Amino acid sequence: MTFLLPMHPKSTMRNQGGSALVMVLFMIVVLGSLAAFGLRNIERSSDAIMHEVVGTRADMAARSGAQLDISALYQTTDKGSCLIGNQQTYTFTGAGLNNCEAKVSCAVIGVNKREQTVYRLESEGFCTVGDQKIKRAIEVGLLGDEKDNE
Repeated sequence: MTFLLPMHPKSTMRNQGGSALVMVLFMIVVLGSLAAFGLRNIERSSDAIMHEVVGTRADMAARSGAQLDISALYQTTDKGSCLIGNQQTYTFTGAGLNNCEAKVSCAVIGVNKREQTVYRLESEGFCTVGDQKIKRAIEVGLLGDEKDNE
C-alpha cells in the first residue's frame, strides 16, 4: 500500500515564513551578545596589560631612584637622602621612564658590631599614563663604610 502525501507548496511556504524570521532574529541576538562579550573581554585585557606595563615602569623608577641614592651615599659626602637627611625626588625624562619619578628616603637604623652605620632606604616609583598613576615601592638595607663612625 502506497501513501501519497499531498504537496501544498503554498501552505508550506506560508507556514515556514514566520519561523525563518524568528531564527534570523535569534541568530542576530546571539551573535550580537557574543560580539559584545568579546569586546568587553578585549577591553579588560588591554587595561590589564597597560596596568602591568606601567607598573613595571614604576618598579624600574623605584629601583633607579634607589640606585642613584646608593651611589650618592658611597661616592659623595653631600648628596643623597642618607647623607642629607631629607627625601630626594628624582624625575626621569628618558624614553623608558618618561613621566616617572622616584621619591627616596633614608633612615639610620643603628650601628653594627663592626661600627658600620646601618641604613634603611625606601624608594617609591610613580609613573603616570593618562589619568592613572601607578606606584611601586622597594626597600633596601645598606651598610655604611667603617670610617663613617670614626
